[in-house]
Amino acid sequence: MFDIEIKEFKTIQVVDSILLHKMLEVKSNHRIWIERRIFNYDFELGEDYFYPKESVKKVGRPSKNILVSLDMAKELAMLENNDIGKATRKYFIKAEKHLHAVGHCYRC
Repeated sequence: MFDIEIKEFKTIQVVDSILLHKMLEVKSNHRIWIERRIFNYDFELGEDYFYPKESVKKVGRPSKNILVSLDMAKELAMLENNDIGKATRKYFIKAEKHLHAVGHCYRC
């Protein structure tokens, strides 16, 4: 059902915010959505979300991809307050249990 990979970044389980935005079927622009969520819910840079160095574009308009912690991803899914958000949160909970059992990246 879902196609989003949970990775490790500096020993923290993370997901790509662009893929999460797509998975949650958010109608607003990704950049506006993620910035609004970070501001309104006091997510912390370096704890809840990260800007990996390789995510900055070299050509065209600069943009930064944001990696969000698994905990932040679950919270963002809940904030959508719809069936997709609920299913996404359950997906992350299932994935987290799997990760604890096997100790590597997860994709359903």
